[in-house]
Parts: sequence; structure tokens; C-alpha cells
Amino acid sequence: MLAKGYDFGAEACDNKFRQLKHRYKTIVDNKKKTGRGASSWVFFSSMEDLLADDPSVEQVQTVSSFAESSSDPVGPGPSTSQPKPSAERGKKRKHKSTSDAPPVV
Repeated sequence: MLAKGYDFGAEACDNKFRQLKHRYKTIVDNKKKTGRGASSWVFFSSMEDLLADDPSVEQVQTVSSFAESSSDPVGPGPSTSQPKPSAERGKKRKHKSTSDAPPVV
């Protein structure tokens, strides 16, 4: 890069690319939340070409099933039944007095 007149070290290049990647990810996340169209950022299409398949930018979606199966080697999945309401729930305990003296009237 020195031959072309650029005097940047590896750390400066790394920092610049990290900032570009962060900005791209911010725009992509915002686009998903708001549903807006293309970004007006000059480098968006170039960064999209570079990072389109990058799992750190595009989270990999996984699908799981909680259906119980007798052939499941790990064991049964979480119970889908609702917990029974406790009879004690909502009742307050009475506090015992630490003093043995009768109350003053």
C-alpha cells in the first residue's frame, strides 16, 4: 500500500473494517425491524456482497421440536401441562413478635 501512497498499518485497517461491518449490521438489523427498503449508504451494496453469507451478521435460524418421542435418547422434553395453582399463594404470613411483654394500651 505504501507504493500507492497509503500509509496505514494493519491495526488501522482492521479497525476500519470492523466499523464498516458494524454499520452494515446496524442497517440490516434496522431494516428487519422497520421493513424499510434499501439503504442510502454508499458502501451498502459492496458490504452486502462481502458479508451476505457471514453468520456473524446474518443469524442462523434453528428449528427445534419439543414433541416427546420414545426414541429420544436424551429423554422427554419439557412438560406442556400448566402448573397447579398453590393454595398457599396469595396468603400472607403473620409475623411473630420477638418481645414476650404484653402490648401497651
